[in-house]
Amino acid sequence: MCHKQRHGDRSVSIALPKLLVRGRAVVLMDDIASFGHTLAQAARALLAAGARSVEVAVTHALFAEGALALVKEADVGEVWSMNCIAHEITAVSMVPALATAIRRVGQPDTSFKRRLKAAPSRPHKPSSKTVPGTETSAASAPSAPVSSSRPPITVLLTAT
Repeated sequence: MCHKQRHGDRSVSIALPKLLVRGRAVVLMDDIASFGHTLAQAARALLAAGARSVEVAVTHALFAEGALALVKEADVGEVWSMNCIAHEITAVSMVPALATAIRRVGQPDTSFKRRLKAAPSRPHKPSSKTVPGTETSAASAPSAPVSSSRPPITVLLTAT
């Protein structure tokens, strides 16, 4: 997760996660985008850390005038949003998820009980395996070879 700290209405600082992004495609996700400054700053930081590309996915694309252009000027590839707010970049429909949720209103939720029955009876042991790319920071890690076959890294923006 990228950690965002606000310094007033339009000034933010971004702290990148301790992930090796060099040579990787990154999908930057945010819940609400209004003016685009946070997304643009995070995208520039990820590209400076060696990300091969940065794409953006936003749940609520408010995007004031000029905000989408500001994000694109930060060398962001694609920008997608959900249709919670109508926008030219809408790519994901929330209708199926909302329809399912509405149909479930008043019905008992048995999915949790099914998962409990299916769960193993032995206690959970934390894995000692390290996820590749998380053991070093991008600043101290050697350059990784660029490979288009590796899956993109998803980075979420959070406010502190």
